Amino acid sequence: MGKYKEQADPSVDSSLGLVFRLNNLWADVDHYSRQNVDKWGDWDLTLDAIYQNLSYDPDTESAKIILVESNYALLTRAIMLARKAFVDKEPGSRKEWRGALQDKDKWLRQLMMGKKLYLKETKGSGDGLFGD
Repeated sequence: MGKYKEQADPSVDSSLGLVFRLNNLWADVDHYSRQNVDKWGDWDLTLDAIYQNLSYDPDTESAKIILVESNYALLTRAIMLARKAFVDKEPGSRKEWRGALQDKDKWLRQLMMGKKLYLKETKGSGDGLFGD
């Protein structure tokens, strides 16, 4: 136990905690995105949870924060309008709703990549396990 305390780095530990939390949320997103329309609300709520985890960054300039928040608001509004059209049974609205969700999904993934919060796959990561 004492040896771990000497090697602990709070900034790394908290960053890894965020990465693992985000990975779990993305697993939920991937699941909901393949479901029928009755799970699309869960898809959107999970995307909101990811945004909340990504939105805190004390080093970001205020102008950039405003831009990110306004982009997110536009994507969220597009989903809301598409969902309303679907509920009102407008033609083509199911495809529009799914497209709006996919746009928000892609935008969040790009935001996450910009913050370097994806785990990188390394070459030969299974070498030690399988002896290849």
